[in-house]
Amino acid sequence: MDLAPAPTAPPADADDRPTALVTGSNGGIGLALAHDLADAGWRVLLHGRDPDKLGRARAALGVGGPHEAFRADLASPDGTRDLAARVIAATHRLDALVHNAGGLMSERRTSEWGAEQTLSVNAVAPFALTEALRPLLASTASVHGGARVVTVASEAHRFTWLPSTDPAALAEALRQPARPYVPVVAYFRAKLAAVAWTLELARRLEGSGVTANACHPGLVRTAVFDGMGPVIGSAAKLFSFLYLSPETGAEAPFRLATAPAYGERTGRYVVRSVLTQPHEATPATAARTPEAGAAVWDALARLAG
Repeated sequence: MDLAPAPTAPPADADDRPTALVTGSNGGIGLALAHDLADAGWRVLLHGRDPDKLGRARAALGVGGPHEAFRADLASPDGTRDLAARVIAATHRLDALVHNAGGLMSERRTSEWGAEQTLSVNAVAPFALTEALRPLLASTASVHGGARVVTVASEAHRFTWLPSTDPAALAEALRQPARPYVPVVAYFRAKLAAVAWTLELARRLEGSGVTANACHPGLVRTAVFDGMGPVIGSAAKLFSFLYLSPETGAEAPFRLATAPAYGERTGRYVVRSVLTQPHEATPATAARTPEAGAAVWDALARLAG
């Protein structure tokens, strides 16, 4: 359910504000990014699954402001499509669509998409949500001079490969990974799919005024470690004092969403680390070739249904 009923027309004081939808913004990097965008004068459309956390996040941005909050489960096709419909009803412009929602399942689960849940949330839902919102992004680009899709991905995409470049075979391999289920391996492959899809989206949107870029926000203290299983998760948490804060992790997606350069630059991959500021890097070959991008696009289209 929508925490704040969507108006039939945007409030007058929101009409001229750039607007961003940030998925997974009731905590962590997403909430930090939402604060940065709000502070920069943006209207922020928050998203999350937990109504209490989402309500607190909305209140933290200022009850009297133009921001709104939407509850939706991206592991569900109906939830994803309903989120898109409510966003379209709530705003006439969408300057940035930031795919920040993610996760890592500690055990093998099948989502309502009919695919493994880590892949569903990190790759299938962003694909489907973007397709549903493409007309709004396109109209925003036409009227306001540009729009952007930003995918919060991970350097973890480098640690795996695509099992096939045949769309049907790849879709089946992504749908249910081979047993035994290893949480981090599923996460690696989901992030590879997310990066490859984003770069392919950039190719398909070339010349439309809508850019598409991905980023690695750095190793950030988030709840993702909870899904790694007892051994790897505990080991990762031992070194969490070295990780970045959510506020620092928000720097890379904030740059992609707001920096003038990325209104033109598309198909890029930006990396933040403990030692370096956000900078462009070359993604893994398995993510950046047109052949890989086309295969992942078609596979995700099959899974999205």
